Amino acid sequence: MDFTPDETQEAVAEVATALLARELEPDALWAAFAEADLLTLALPERLGGEGLSVTDVGSLLVEVGRAAAPIPALATLGFGVLPIVALGTDAQQDELLTGVSAGRVFTAALGEPGQQFPAQPSTTAHQSGDWYRVSGTVLAVPFAASAHRILVPTDAGVVLVDPTAAGVALTPTPSASGSPEFAVTMDEAVGELLGAGEEAVQTLYRIATASIGAVADG
Repeated sequence: MDFTPDETQEAVAEVATALLARELEPDALWAAFAEADLLTLALPERLGGEGLSVTDVGSLLVEVGRAAAPIPALATLGFGVLPIVALGTDAQQDELLTGVSAGRVFTAALGEPGQQFPAQPSTTAHQSGDWYRVSGTVLAVPFAASAHRILVPTDAGVVLVDPTAAGVALTPTPSASGSPEFAVTMDEAVGELLGAGEEAVQTLYRIATASIGAVADG
């Protein structure tokens, strides 16, 4: 994906660069990003956002990557907000994304033991009434402990899991980036289906891969 910025993307990058240059502590920097409305760029206009694309948000992630800032921008925007906008119903978006303006964190589970971006996830999810029960182990989940929800690829599609829910265990693991990462084990944990089937899983992967590419481009 080409991350050469247009006028909108240059404006986003300038704001991000100015904040990153202040060398704030991670929590303060994340709060500053929220206050500058950088976290709501991809939200639908009805939720106070700009409805910007993956490429537009990528211009922000490039600067975060260049500064190696240990904030949950990639996890929240690339692994959470953008996939929720792509896959979620209006009701799900309204419920989940209204807290983003205040710094709500999201993340996704993109790796299982022995494989990243598994085309056929071994994590299982079966329907139980209006909810799904999720079981499996996922690795290297960034900012899992502070996330409002984890987007989990399963054999049923992408499921939203609350990291504080019963049946969810988080184990801190080493991280090359210095940001917190966790192994997450789920045993019949209650979750909400965000997008059904393999197509939803691949949509999550496409958005996440593009976002990772933006950070790496920095």
